[in-house]
Amino acid sequence: MFKQRKGDVLFIIAILSLSGILILNFGTQGLTLTVWMVLFPLYIFRLIIWSKWEFWKETLYRYLTPFKWKLSVFTLWPLLALFVFFNRHYIYIHAFEIPLVLIIIGLLFSLAGLFITFWTLWLLGIDRAVLTTLIFGEKKKEQGKIISHGPYALNPHPMFMGEKIIVSGAFISTGELSLVILFILALIANTITAREEEKDLLKKQGKNYKAYKSKTSFLFYSKKRGNKK
Repeated sequence: MFKQRKGDVLFIIAILSLSGILILNFGTQGLTLTVWMVLFPLYIFRLIIWSKWEFWKETLYRYLTPFKWKLSVFTLWPLLALFVFFNRHYIYIHAFEIPLVLIIIGLLFSLAGLFITFWTLWLLGIDRAVLTTLIFGEKKKEQGKIISHGPYALNPHPMFMGEKIIVSGAFISTGELSLVILFILALIANTITAREEEKDLLKKQGKNYKAYKSKTSFLFYSKKRGNKK
């Protein structure tokens, strides 16, 4: 199974390795830096793509192949992450000293959020996570199905929920005010993404999606709404 999902495995290993290196070298500031380097490019990506979804979907389908699209995503993501790294002094806005107990609680929160996010990513797969199947179509029948088990049984957007828990935990551990800014950016980007994804899924899934929607809560966005991611 791991050979068939090697792209997903490599991505998860890369994120964990980056996190470990930065935290070991920079301490609690490394946690802040890790969260910004991983999530900031993701939110910029979501804002650009989902604010004009129909336009980008048609344009990317016309001019790119699935391979070129994924290559573009995984080239731009590290470049934006490096931009954050070399400007990291701007994100260190230390508000107050954090007692050890809160540092531990925050780290546990972040680990819980990381677990939820990686679990969701594993269920989605890289192709769905970076919108390859939404833009170019599903290669396999199961890729088009609504995921309703695991974290999706409780929340239609467990990845978004996991990301918020990560950012919240990092703020509790570090007290860095820049993480509040990142949390607000997450709310904006994920709200736009969720609403546009819902429209897209309603077109494709119809009654099946409406039935799923009625069974899940749309936390942070609106009541009784749902989605795939």
